[in-house]
Amino acid sequence: MSPHEVTYEVVFYVDENGTKPVAVFLRSLANNPNLADRIKSAIRRLEDGRWHRQPETKSLGSGLYEVRVLGSDGARVLFFYSAQRLVVVVHAFQKKSQKIPEREFMTALERKRQHQQRAEVQGA
Repeated sequence: MSPHEVTYEVVFYVDENGTKPVAVFLRSLANNPNLADRIKSAIRRLEDGRWHRQPETKSLGSGLYEVRVLGSDGARVLFFYSAQRLVVVVHAFQKKSQKIPEREFMTALERKRQHQQRAEVQGA
């Protein structure tokens, strides 16, 4: 079976304080409900393996991937795969340039590292 023919469980990264930064970001878009809805839709599509290929998703390196939310008010959702068929959404932001800003990439990478570190401790 192809990895594109399976379903995935999608979860939001939770920081050490119990906060879900992506959920906080989505709530911050109260003045732009259309963009928030498009981002939520993109995240829901990650449950379907058929969306796990270009042009819908793209590898950024270091185990991170992006989902593009297109439009004049576009956004990016960054995620990684954790365990079998689990997608962890670690970061989302409005994107104004072609290239992902280094700060945004590093934020996602640090959240990935923290998630994996906590998972190791819990599994030990």
